[in-house]
Amino acid sequence: ASFTLPGVAAIDLNCDCVLTITDIPNFVQALLNPDAFTGCSINRADANHDGVMDGRDIAALVDALI
Repeated sequence: ASFTLPGVAAIDLNCDCVLTITDIPNFVQALLNPDAFTGCSINRADANHDGVMDGRDIAALVDALI
């Protein structure tokens, strides 16, 4: 499944203009090792838009994917 809604586009971490499971590795990297992040915009890992990239973003990403 993939989505192109404006709200989930902000979570598109590989910048292919859709949110799919291919964004998950970059999401995990952004949370666990931000210094080695290879995606297009690490700020997009703030999936719940609270200004902090942390474990609370996981639920927002999962909700967007399902």
